Amino acid sequence: MRIIYFCNFDLMSRALALDTRTAEFLPCRFTLLETGKGVALMAVNPVWVSNRLGNYRLHEYCEKVRRDYLAIMKEAAL
Repeated sequence: MRIIYFCNFDLMSRALALDTRTAEFLPCRFTLLETGKGVALMAVNPVWVSNRLGNYRLHEYCEKVRRDYLAIMKEAAL
């Protein structure tokens, strides 16, 4: 298992200013797990987390992070 942390500090700063609970999923983290069938690449869905936190102002930032995660995962899977 490997865990990779990365961060867009500007985005993280703005999200934390809106709600300090975003520290639950920031900085960004991917987990890579080797299985018998290959490598699984996992990350938390920030949109789900923002819905759970109930702060509508976070949703915009979490949508961007989700899109970034998906783009990174897609590129890594090539």
